[in-house]
Amino acid sequence: MPAHGASAGSFWTLVLGGGLIGLATASVLWVVRDRRRRAAELSSADRSYYRHRDLRRSVCSVLLGLIGGLMIFSTQIDVRSGRTQVRLWTWVWLLVLGLLAAVLLLAGLDWVANARYALRHRRALLSEQREVLADLARARQNNAATQRHSRRGPPFHDPSLN
Repeated sequence: MPAHGASAGSFWTLVLGGGLIGLATASVLWVVRDRRRRAAELSSADRSYYRHRDLRRSVCSVLLGLIGGLMIFSTQIDVRSGRTQVRLWTWVWLLVLGLLAAVLLLAGLDWVANARYALRHRRALLSEQREVLADLARARQNNAATQRHSRRGPPFHDPSLN
């Protein structure tokens, strides 16, 4: 558990800070792995989407790492030693809250970008579906017109079989 003289709150702050640093590292590795596996023949809109998504997620990972580091740093500040240390501890935690707000903002922007990406692809699929249905309707119309002109009976009809 906590070291001699340290509180249980400091212990869990250290654990949470270390976890955030680990999460940030894993997230950066995930972004790099995802970028390497991505298909090279993307449209310009898709390339732009993925470039911005990678940037947002990388910045978010760095911010999470900073938050974890600041949390760990805050446990090393002895707030009982004076007013200056209390101010430093307060500013560290205000910075943590500000960085957390930035992470939430980036997460919201990522959510909106994902929704716009999905909507763009849905519209493209619906447009393609309309084109296929229109081609099918034209083919049926041409087939019906062809059959009206040739009234020789059903295909492969052998009169000797009657």
